[in-house]
Amino acid sequence: MMRALAVMGVAAALTGCAGASSDVVAPGAKVPISLSRAVRDADGAVVPQERQEVVGHFEKKSTSWGMAWSLVDLTPKTDLSPAVNEQVVRAKGDAVVRLAVRSKPCGLNFVPILAWLPIWPGCNDLVIGGDIVRVKPAPPPPPPPKAIPTMPEPMPPVVAVAMKRGKKVSKK
Repeated sequence: MMRALAVMGVAAALTGCAGASSDVVAPGAKVPISLSRAVRDADGAVVPQERQEVVGHFEKKSTSWGMAWSLVDLTPKTDLSPAVNEQVVRAKGDAVVRLAVRSKPCGLNFVPILAWLPIWPGCNDLVIGGDIVRVKPAPPPPPPPKAIPTMPEPMPPVVAVAMKRGKKVSKK
C-alpha cells in the first residue's frame, strides 16, 4: 500500500498542471487563408487543384503563455497577419491553403511541485504552417458549338436541269 502511494506521489510530482492557450487569428491578412486545400477565386467559385501551384511554404513559430492552470491567458491571440502578408508577397503567391496549427507543452509545464501553483506560468509552443499557392488563370472557355439547324431552310425555286447524253438540257 505504501509503495503504491509512493509511486503515485512520484508520478504526480512529475506531471504538470500548468499550460496555456491562444486563439490563432489573421484579421489583417491581405490574402485568403484556408484550413482545407480549397481556395476561392474573385467570383467566389472554388479554384480547382489543377489551377493551384504551390510556390512556397508558410511557417510561423510562437509561444503562448498562461497562468492559473491555463485559466488566465497571457497571450490571448496569436496574430498571423504580418507573417502571412510578408511570406506570401516574398513567394509571389495568392493564398495560403492547408493551414495547420500544432501545439505542444513547454518544459515549464512539468517543473515538479511549482507547476501545481496557480502563479507558475505555463506555456505552449505553436508551429503554424501551410502551403502558399499561386492561382493560375482560368483557361478561356471553349468556343460555342456550331448551330445545327433544326429545320431545313426553304429551297430557292429550282430550274430543273436534265442531262441528255452529256449535254445539259434546261426545262422551264
